Amino acid sequence: MMRNVVTGSRIVFLALLFDFAAAGMAKATPPPGVSWVQDMSRSDEFNGTTLDTTQWNTGPLFYSSSGAGWPFKAENGYVSGGNLHLRATPNPVTIAAVHSKWLIPANSYIEIRAKGLPQATNLLFAIWVQGPYEARYNDNAEIDIQEIFRWDRLTANFHLWRIPGGHVADGISYEYRPPTPVNVGSEFHVYGLERRTPRGQPPVLRIWFDDKVAVVPRTSNNAYYATQERWLIFSLESHNQSRGLPLGTAYLPDSAQVDYVRLYTIGSPVDGGLDTGAGEADARDVAYDSASAAVEVAPGTGGAGGSSSQSTRAAGGAAGSTSTAAGGSGGNVTGSTSAAAAGGSGGNVTGSTSTTAAGGSAGSVTGSTSTAAAGGSAGNATGSTSNTAAGGSPTTSTSASNGCSCALAAHRKAAPAAWLALLATALATYARHRRS
Repeated sequence: MMRNVVTGSRIVFLALLFDFAAAGMAKATPPPGVSWVQDMSRSDEFNGTTLDTTQWNTGPLFYSSSGAGWPFKAENGYVSGGNLHLRATPNPVTIAAVHSKWLIPANSYIEIRAKGLPQATNLLFAIWVQGPYEARYNDNAEIDIQEIFRWDRLTANFHLWRIPGGHVADGISYEYRPPTPVNVGSEFHVYGLERRTPRGQPPVLRIWFDDKVAVVPRTSNNAYYATQERWLIFSLESHNQSRGLPLGTAYLPDSAQVDYVRLYTIGSPVDGGLDTGAGEADARDVAYDSASAAVEVAPGTGGAGGSSSQSTRAAGGAAGSTSTAAGGSGGNVTGSTSAAAAGGSGGNVTGSTSTTAAGGSAGSVTGSTSTAAAGGSAGNATGSTSNTAAGGSPTTSTSASNGCSCALAAHRKAAPAAWLALLATALATYARHRRS
């Protein structure tokens, strides 16, 4: 009997330790260089038993159904197992949409940890910002942080809409394929939208994926995208069916899931003291923007896409790793020369110029990535593998649906101090039983 108790204690301890490690890897942080303050009134861990209706609306958006006529049903948006679920059902097909009652302000960073539906469903899950869709906001900015057209990448889109008048500008689509293969339908990943307006500088507009700069849009309308107050929206859509893919009804019902939403606003500039009003606009910003590894494609096509490397969020390690795999066109790495010219940042910016040419100069690329990465090793080797893991893509112990109990799911989101106390208790229990 005592042996069983000891063995059980070992199992519990190892499970807690593994889940704690997974939680640490999955934790992302806001971009550096700015003093971010989390707005708890516009954040949600979805740890309750019901959806917080003071924060969220379910059911129809400013349109009542997706393009195929499938209705958004309020009951398809719900909380279970520590996650927000957006469910799709077959026969008849119904889908889900959930949007915030609050607005995302300018000078903010919003982070979402989520996964879509399995690829076999062919059902698109979207994380986006838009609305209130009203004439007073003309031109209405829409940022699609992620639309799952393909399950091995991030696809982001930017649109401007006018009332009346409809679609008036952009429709620009970007794809980002991480160097480490991912499946955004079976794994949780961390998505971020950074919007800032540093005083006297161009707007900062970036989409992050698992702690890496993924998309920096090349559009003259960035001021609209960076400054408008927008809802956060999660929805299931029939966009893939419009492209000719059949709906996998045999794999429904199933749901996309959101682990958390965390909104940060700006406190004050840090680690440079530049009073820009919205954080520093220095060589690091230029380097991040040049480090966008996304490839511009025709909207919704899921084109060639991909990148051979990308920058990491580690302090200083933001430059020199922006090679792309879409025809090797240097145009895909705009901003690289300005990153070098920005100066003031030393070796961790110089490498960005070496990633522009088709085929490139192997020597310069090697030198640039090693300069950019912390510790002097190649940017991919240092940042990509470890930070992809840190972004939380493994499915093991990331949600209750992945075999982790609700209790562990709740503990995983607890503060580090609470986790340490829990681990200390487990260690003490194990030691006590072992002595017995």
